[in-house]
Amino acid sequence: MSIPTPSARPTARPWLLKRWVVRQRGSLIGLALALALLPFFALSFYNAPFWDDFGMALMVRQQGFWQAQKAFYLNWGGRYATCFIQTLGNPLSYGWLGGTHFVPLLILSGTLAVLYFSLRELSGRRLSHGAAGRGAALLLLLCLAWMPTIYPLFYWFCASTGYQLGIILMLLIPVAGLRALRTSGWKSWSWYGLAQLSAVVVVGLNEIALLLLGWMLLVLLASTWRSGLRRAATCWGGLLVTAVVAGTVAVLAPGNWVRMYGTTGKATAVSVHLGTVLRYGGENIVAFLTKPTHVVALLSLPVLLGPLLVRVRHWRPAGFRLPLPAGMAVLLMGVGLSFLFHAFITPNPPPGRTSSFIWLWLFLGWAAVLWAAVPTQVPAAVRRALRYSQQLATGLTLLLLAAGVERNAWTEWLRNAPTWRAQNEARFAQMQAAARRGQRVLVVAPFSGIVPRHVSILGENLFHHPNNSFQHHNNDVTAHWFGLDSVDISGHSAQGRVGEGL
Repeated sequence: MSIPTPSARPTARPWLLKRWVVRQRGSLIGLALALALLPFFALSFYNAPFWDDFGMALMVRQQGFWQAQKAFYLNWGGRYATCFIQTLGNPLSYGWLGGTHFVPLLILSGTLAVLYFSLRELSGRRLSHGAAGRGAALLLLLCLAWMPTIYPLFYWFCASTGYQLGIILMLLIPVAGLRALRTSGWKSWSWYGLAQLSAVVVVGLNEIALLLLGWMLLVLLASTWRSGLRRAATCWGGLLVTAVVAGTVAVLAPGNWVRMYGTTGKATAVSVHLGTVLRYGGENIVAFLTKPTHVVALLSLPVLLGPLLVRVRHWRPAGFRLPLPAGMAVLLMGVGLSFLFHAFITPNPPPGRTSSFIWLWLFLGWAAVLWAAVPTQVPAAVRRALRYSQQLATGLTLLLLAAGVERNAWTEWLRNAPTWRAQNEARFAQMQAAARRGQRVLVVAPFSGIVPRHVSILGENLFHHPNNSFQHHNNDVTAHWFGLDSVDISGHSAQGRVGEGL
């Protein structure tokens, strides 16, 4: 009987460890992704209401729910879904300050869930639950890592319901449409009804969502019609008709013209020149597409997802095949329409929430375009090259995450969030106490001891001595919600500029 030599034992242990790691690879990746997303979810419980959160709740308190919908449509704009959700679903409409803690949790969870269902449905449910979950978590993490600004789309109630909800529903519409096509009877009609309702909501959230959804449905209609898939073309065509009709209701809202021309009916808006729109729109498009983080993200995604996309290429839905140049043209057209529309409204670059909305549409659309462009036959040498490149891209991405958004999120959660929540709660308690005493004007101390990392904390949320209508509105709606006439802070805050990154 041979006895193992001592030198053989150390060799066996690494081999056993390697085999264990290979067997548990999916679980280990899932655990790593969960830890990476943990601070973003945890920061939800330190969230505080801001600005329009108070303003939309005040509309309900002062005018009643249905009258608020009418007043918004007639005097402010055609974003009927935005007004409906931001009044009915606003925790502050019911006097529930703590309800804002759950808003980011719902938005983050909703985004993760719809990404999961998208991966499952687009693969014909052949992608396993675990793989779809890990893919959804990875996509959400990459979205958070590279989007222009995180706070407004995930932590600010009014902006998240006006913009990120649009992304969630635009992902849900193809999922529901495909389910309707793959089922029959009442199930098919139920899924199609969900897609129709989602389309009505999306076009009523904001104008760029209206444009991007209409463009996406038009592309799906043309692609399926060209492939001879008449039932699918009818599905997407019906959704497109709904989007156009509901979008017309939004565009023709009297409030849109009130905002542009004022209540007097006299033109106060700057006259629009096509050349000016093209110039400002073009400048903003170039700045957006050439931003270093955006370039890195768009170039990294094919390498990060390449092996997976090749492996599941045969699971694509019927008609889901588009050459890469055509797919890139679809994405660029959507981005171009968005920026040109914004340039039609104002020469200024889009605010953070708008650019982040466009970025998420582009980034997630890029993943879909890459999958649609994978050829049926992929040489073994290409597959090997993709696997080696993926390892390098994964290492680089992990380094960028650790030095960037992950570091900021963990720092904000562990260092800043408790102080941020305590100071907000103390300020709110001070306002409530002043209102109970019958005090009408209040001056509060500025926030201190916080270094905003621009994940869920931007800094001070009141202006010191407001000097224009924008600043007055912010302070006034906050004061009025608490039953005060006005509120001010006693000095300039070093804890970030109000509204920065929104």
